[in-house]
Amino acid sequence: MILSSNFAPLSSRSLEVTDYKSNLSHRCLKLEHWPSADRAAWLDATAERGLLEVGGAAANWRDTTKKAVLDAYGRWLTFLQLNGLLDENESPTERFTEDRLRRYLANLDGSVAPITCRNLITNLSEALRVMAPEMDQTLLRRARARLKTRARPARNKHEQIVPVDELLRLGFDLMRQAEHEYEGREVWRAAVYRDGLTIALLACRPIRRRNLAAMRLDHHLIKQGTSYYIAFSPAETKNRRTFDQPLSSHFTEHVDQYLQRFRPLLLNGRDSDRVWISWRAQPMSDASLYGAIRSRTKTAFGVGIPPHRFRDSAVTTLSRLHPESIHIAQALLHHSDYATSEAYYNQARDTEAVQAWHASLRKLRRYLGAKME
Repeated sequence: MILSSNFAPLSSRSLEVTDYKSNLSHRCLKLEHWPSADRAAWLDATAERGLLEVGGAAANWRDTTKKAVLDAYGRWLTFLQLNGLLDENESPTERFTEDRLRRYLANLDGSVAPITCRNLITNLSEALRVMAPEMDQTLLRRARARLKTRARPARNKHEQIVPVDELLRLGFDLMRQAEHEYEGREVWRAAVYRDGLTIALLACRPIRRRNLAAMRLDHHLIKQGTSYYIAFSPAETKNRRTFDQPLSSHFTEHVDQYLQRFRPLLLNGRDSDRVWISWRAQPMSDASLYGAIRSRTKTAFGVGIPPHRFRDSAVTTLSRLHPESIHIAQALLHHSDYATSEAYYNQARDTEAVQAWHASLRKLRRYLGAKME
């Protein structure tokens, strides 16, 4: 949706945003430039207090959650300002009206994907819940419910689910290529080996991308005897539970090879305790790991597979090959309850039902063909 020319122009203060994009409505007003009442409400909601004092409603949120909610509320304020509706004398509750919400939803519709729209409204709702707990959220709950029914992934999730054995084969093939090909291109070989090890590791231990990128030697990747362990503290995991799982001893020689031969080539004389190093001798971010894994899998399978989809592949493969052991999915994905893992199992059963139906149709066509001859 293109903003009409009669909207109030941005003030010099409103140019202080977190995201410089060509579409002004996509920008998020920074916290320090929020109206004073809103800023005070947010700081109070996120305040961490002493052992005997009650913290704010959002005090225990993770930094990533705080940022998502902060940006969503900043985007709401940006919309109001672009439309000349931002009155600094209003409280967060007073400036939220049904008409403004309808206009905001109309502005989002068509300019962002349905899932993005749902997430923005959800996070706006969360911001107002902790900043103005007395506010009636009936309208926001209704909007969230309807947006949830409309939100569909832009990509076909099923196309991105590859059996674990194929992911493992790709990982080990890449490592073998790095050892025996690309003569004279040492850094390239090192990057290929790194990507192969990453893919193979994710196939067996489908940890979350943020944790994968944050791995540090002797802190998250630890060698004990002849095997390696992956460990994260409760403060580092999504569900705030300790993660401590061993890698198969079959991985030991490959991890040793990466750490002793290929990782030093990537570091090029620099020092770092981060496990995954880019060809520029810098620790890899979660975005760069995401890009590398998608690129390798797209070359191999014709479709880029993001790291998170390895989790789907792990449980889908487990449910197909060993349905009697599906209960271990909760531990495999490090979920706090079985219900989340069950969703993956249901997805696999649906896929198997469709495959069985197609097999029946093929048999029926062959039977009818024989009868008509």
